[in-house]
Amino acid sequence: MNGDSPLIAALEAERTDVPAFVFLSVMDTPPFTSETFCIARRRAERSIADLDIRTSVLRLGPVYGEGTNQGHFPRTIDTVLRAIDRREWLARRFGDGRPLGVTTVAQAALHAAFDLTASETMEIDEISAYSVPRSSTEI
Repeated sequence: MNGDSPLIAALEAERTDVPAFVFLSVMDTPPFTSETFCIARRRAERSIADLDIRTSVLRLGPVYGEGTNQGHFPRTIDTVLRAIDRREWLARRFGDGRPLGVTTVAQAALHAAFDLTASETMEIDEISAYSVPRSSTEI
């Protein structure tokens, strides 16, 4: 499912002449993620790249929910991920495993979809550049 669903969506996008397809994938070894999931996502990346549609792949670490709209992690983990991301000196220490807020990921995905000069593959550093500046004391 984690490899077939994105491919089916991309095939439908190609069939209906959608101008771009953005695929949210994962970095090499994100926390809380099985190896099978990562293998399926990489397989989907390769398959989607072969289609006749402009594609961008965002390779993500953990993505946390923001505010009262929580993500798929339990609230405590979401809070810890948010705290890490909001302290740049700490977030950098996580490298490609750096957590990102769902708003940051959404902004990067919109850029990838509408900017013809966007990278085909966006890694964590490029995606995190879409982060909205916050107070360092905000959690």
